[in-house]
Parts: sequence; structure tokens; C-alpha cells
Amino acid sequence: SGVAPSMERYVELKTSRLMDRPRQVENFEKHKLLRWWAQSYPAGVPRILVGFRDDDGFVQKIQELQTAKLPKYVAGKPYAWDSDICVSFLDKALTWVETELSAARSGQRFRLEYCPKRCREIRLIRDRRIPPFLEPSPANAHSALYAVCIADDGEAGNAGGRVRDTSRDDIDHEPPPSKQPRMY
Repeated sequence: SGVAPSMERYVELKTSRLMDRPRQVENFEKHKLLRWWAQSYPAGVPRILVGFRDDDGFVQKIQELQTAKLPKYVAGKPYAWDSDICVSFLDKALTWVETELSAARSGQRFRLEYCPKRCREIRLIRDRRIPPFLEPSPANAHSALYAVCIADDGEAGNAGGRVRDTSRDDIDHEPPPSKQPRMY
């Protein structure tokens, strides 16, 4: 199946609003399927389980999508995206980052920025504010997580504070349509 044996049992969980208009389907295929593919394909996640929800947030339909087949859903459409172009871009970007970092001194920390809508470029910026990575151990991981929680909120035990539910961010705030909703 082209998926590493260690990843074949993984599944990405997603939600999306039920679609009942052609424009909604077009936006779903053009934007959301691309994002889902870009998140799952490079990581080797073979399946995406989608809960299609109504305006009240209740899942009405569940559908399993095969990650490798997502590009075929948009192929031939005017807004189609090409997975080969996406993979080529990722390869060129990672090769460039690897080349740039190979010339850096040990211990330097960098931030990678990519703003496609604003400047369409990738920038690698040396940033001393980024904390150094710790050697992985349960004690170090716990201490680092605790320190981040305190730094973010100013108090221990409240890693939330700024956590928000983004699962409903893409809902069109319109009255429910009279037509029968459909899933993709």
C-alpha cells in the first residue's frame, strides 16, 4: 500500500461542516482536502476519518478518506492542486533548509517562517529566544513542560488559559438551509 508498516494503523481525525452548496464543496476540495493531505501524506498517515457536522456541531455522518486518493478528488477541476508539485516544493524547501543549517554553528537555534499569502518565501531566521532542546528523558520532559506552562500563563497548573476550541471556526454562520445537507 506504500505506507510504512509502523504507520498503517494510524488515522487522522477531522471534522467538517456538512456541505449543501456547490461553493462549499469547491472550498472543501480546494482548501481543506489540500491541508489534510499536506498534514497526513508526508507523515505516512494512510487514512483520514471525517465527522461531518451540522451547524450545532453534532456529527451527522462519518466517512473514511484514503490520504493517497485525496488528489484524485480534485484532479481535472479548475481549482485542482497537484500533489506532485506539493511534494516537489517540500523536497526543495527541506533541501534548502538542510543546506543552510549545515553551515550553521552548533547550538544555534533558528525559526522557519513561511507566509504564502504575504510574501511567498521561506525564511530561516536565527532566533536566540528559542529555548535549547533538552535530552529526552521523562524528568527533563516534565520539567520543560512545567516551565513552558508557567512561562505562558504566569502560574503553575494552568497550561490552558489560552486554549480555545477551533473545531467550529469554519462554520458559516447562516441559518440552516432547507435543502438536505450532503457530505463529500
